Amino acid sequence: MKLPTIHQMPFLRFLLPMMVGILLYNYDQSLWLVGASITFAIFGFIIFQITKKGKQAYQLRYLFGVSLSLLFVSVGFLSTFYHTRESSYEFATGKHFYSAEIKSVPDEKERSIYCQLKVTNQDSIQNFSQNKKIIAYFHKEEVSLNLKQGDRLIIYIEPQPLINANRPGGFDFATYMQRQGFSATAYVDSASWKKMNLARSFNLQYLATDLREKILVLFRSFHFNENEFALLSGITIGYQDALSMEQKTNFSAVGLSHLMAVSGMQTAMIFAMVWFLMGFIPKNSRFYRLKYLVVILVLWIFTFVTGLSASVVRASIMLTVLMAGGLFGKKTITMNSLVFAAFCLLLINPYSLYDIGFQLSFLAVLSILMAQDILKNRFDHLPKISRYFAELSTMTLAAQLGTSPLSIFYFHQFPLLFLIVNLIILPFNGILVYLACLCTFLASVHIPHLWFDKILQFMLHSLDYTTASFAKVPFSQIKNLNPNSTEIVLFYLFLGAMLLFIYQKKFRFVIYGIGIILCIESSMIYQKWGERNISQLMIYNQFGKNVVEFQKNGKNLLLGSESNLFIWEGKRIARLDQDIRFITSEKRLNCHYLILTKGFKGNLDRLNALYQYSEIIIDVSLSKYYRNNLVKELRAEGIGYFDMNEKGAFLASK
Repeated sequence: MKLPTIHQMPFLRFLLPMMVGILLYNYDQSLWLVGASITFAIFGFIIFQITKKGKQAYQLRYLFGVSLSLLFVSVGFLSTFYHTRESSYEFATGKHFYSAEIKSVPDEKERSIYCQLKVTNQDSIQNFSQNKKIIAYFHKEEVSLNLKQGDRLIIYIEPQPLINANRPGGFDFATYMQRQGFSATAYVDSASWKKMNLARSFNLQYLATDLREKILVLFRSFHFNENEFALLSGITIGYQDALSMEQKTNFSAVGLSHLMAVSGMQTAMIFAMVWFLMGFIPKNSRFYRLKYLVVILVLWIFTFVTGLSASVVRASIMLTVLMAGGLFGKKTITMNSLVFAAFCLLLINPYSLYDIGFQLSFLAVLSILMAQDILKNRFDHLPKISRYFAELSTMTLAAQLGTSPLSIFYFHQFPLLFLIVNLIILPFNGILVYLACLCTFLASVHIPHLWFDKILQFMLHSLDYTTASFAKVPFSQIKNLNPNSTEIVLFYLFLGAMLLFIYQKKFRFVIYGIGIILCIESSMIYQKWGERNISQLMIYNQFGKNVVEFQKNGKNLLLGSESNLFIWEGKRIARLDQDIRFITSEKRLNCHYLILTKGFKGNLDRLNALYQYSEIIIDVSLSKYYRNNLVKELRAEGIGYFDMNEKGAFLASK
């Protein structure tokens, strides 16, 4: 049992330096760094070329590798720089005309229609010449409900920069959307857009969406209830819009969220099914290579239908590499295929490195591959059924062990029943996917499939019932876990030390592991000690509502809309959400922070007449009309204010 060598994974030489370049850009955007790296790389290549046949060749044998690494550090840095420029905010102030193309399927919200647009400037005032991606909310009406992906429009809007007004330390909406390539957000009212009478442009993403919509129509023809339809579409093609919040919560609580995010498991099932169906072609046939080509083609059709998610693309690249090896009679190493898949995805979009799905997907596969190597042939003596469940439980434990630290870091919870639930659900998941494929095929060619429908419906109902039942079990998950990034890195170093001990049987790695555990404990103690006397005030917007939160000694107190007057560390906080234009008072209310939220109507004179304050905080829910007028008055008077539309959530400490 040996660890794979660098010679067996050549793409690791490219992947690791490129990841360093991507991470480096987020710490320092200075282009001189990449210039220096490229210069040293070129000189390194030149010196290596001159001396490779001389007496100093052995002493400089690492020069080529170092130069190559510096070159790929530069590739990662420049790729991140380019993608960041694409999503930078370069719009002129005020309303302007733009030509737009709807890039996503319009999503109907409670009061608006959500669309992702690619916009191009239509006047010379704009600062950008290339296309920009923005998030647009159309006023909800009959005409906007008929918008479709690929429609071209003329819009008259004022794009706003992306800001994060959510809870500090929570989900950073602005950064997430910028890494997805979006530059701004805008509201489009009824009179500010017009559909152009132009044909939809050719786009593979549009074709994939159309195909997925046709599959969803076939799923609807089965006449399942909403929960069953949501599970079917989520498990098979990754369509999660139909899932209820209760279903998402249940699957998360029992550690089955990976079933809803179409991943390598479903891709492998499709691969196995197509490989089996092509089994009629004998190995000695001249058409045998056609088998590999058909499998690759079906894999990528499935990948497009599922929306090109990172997990499916990763699995498809890995399987394509394996199929290409078979096609040309070459042996491939699975670990190198995984590294190659990561390299390709980061080369296309370096910000995939920060994608939670990308991170969890690759860690899960890496953990499973390591477990397979360590436990190779360990279960061969068991009966077939026992061996299957032993391997399944081992793979489940390995995947959970590899992804748990990162899952806890992002989601602050850990499912305790994951092993039991996975052992119950996963054996039937393959049958469910194959049965769904069969029913879909029969429905597409108009062949009766009543009995298959009934079996599929029963399995979906059982899956929904099982997850809901286990989610209700007391203490089924540990919540409110808040490790910091240092502790997560240390934990993965601990796993690495234990892995090296298993492979090399050297006791010093156990000592290293114990030392790392002590470092983790020290970090936790230091964090708790540092929090003991810190008091924080957080003012943010959650789901359209202003929230005031106090935090002290690791305990949190959330104050929603039930009250508009608070006291923090002796400072009074007032929240104003009413019309004050006609209110009079003989005495002004004294407060340190005055929060203006949705419902406020008035001007600075009325505020000064009713309140004595030190700082005004403008919530993102305040109407644009009153916000703009108030900001002008505050700037003219030189009064301090905090605009959450520009700066995000408000944070104060004592």
